[in-house]
Amino acid sequence: MLILASNSATRKALLQQAGIDFSTASADLDERALEAGAIAAEVLLVSRKHDDDLHRWVYLDTGRFSGLAETMDEAIRYRITTDRDHETTGPCILAGPSCDSADVLYERKPYQLPLGLKGGDRVVIHSCGAYTSTYASVGFNGFPPLDVVVI
Repeated sequence: MLILASNSATRKALLQQAGIDFSTASADLDERALEAGAIAAEVLLVSRKHDDDLHRWVYLDTGRFSGLAETMDEAIRYRITTDRDHETTGPCILAGPSCDSADVLYERKPYQLPLGLKGGDRVVIHSCGAYTSTYASVGFNGFPPLDVVVI
């Protein structure tokens, strides 16, 4: 399983949650290897642009220019999980961290994410493949490329 993390703290938390002990890694990694990569990201902000907006905007610390180019025109809809998946969900517009207006992942068809999601929460974007690391721009708008951890 390839884990692509947008920052070292998120990467460390993901590895700890997965229960990976590199000194005793065993066949339990085989099942995780079926997934072709995941990006560990953090929610930066949850807001509404206006009081009467129908949908929340959820901004992540990774976006279209940091590995998720395949979301262009919402061509690929990645599975996203959170630590709050047991909570009630609602529609949101999912966007990346940059000030670029094209750094919006899902807007035409809002994404269902937990209503309790808040800044600092971790999300995992599943099955995004190893190529997402090559899509990550180096220093786009001052954001570093994804860290890569190969397990």
